[in-house]
Amino acid sequence: MKIDTRLVGATAEKVFLSLVNQKGIFATSFDTVALDGIVYDANRQLFKVGQPPSYVQIKVRGSGGDDFNPQGHGPDDVQAMNQMADDLSIPRDCLYFVVGFFKNADIRTLVFFGIPLGEMARFWSGAQFRFSVASCRKEVEEANTIFEI
Repeated sequence: MKIDTRLVGATAEKVFLSLVNQKGIFATSFDTVALDGIVYDANRQLFKVGQPPSYVQIKVRGSGGDDFNPQGHGPDDVQAMNQMADDLSIPRDCLYFVVGFFKNADIRTLVFFGIPLGEMARFWSGAQFRFSVASCRKEVEEANTIFEI
């Protein structure tokens, strides 16, 4: 059976927004070309950069095995977010790139990392932004603006 990656991505977006809502932070779908959600974190519990609301793009990578697979994204993803923000007059410091990972082909194992767009350089590899659970957790420890949920 072939997995429908669009369905997995849409489900992961809903799971992320639901997890944020569980923390008492209002989050809902915001379906544009480059943005997937809008989050009103008035107390800056998770989204500490920029003024609320924050806008997120959510990317997910799954694995069929016991380990999380890394993921990479080109600069076009960030440029699209910036362009959409400009088109909608959204301050760029309100943009977050969210990467999610799951293993064992089971979305119940999802973990997400919220990264302010201004912190993306931490993940730049020279050709693309590279993310793994280990590198994201390291950055969570080093930058109080990146979070895991």
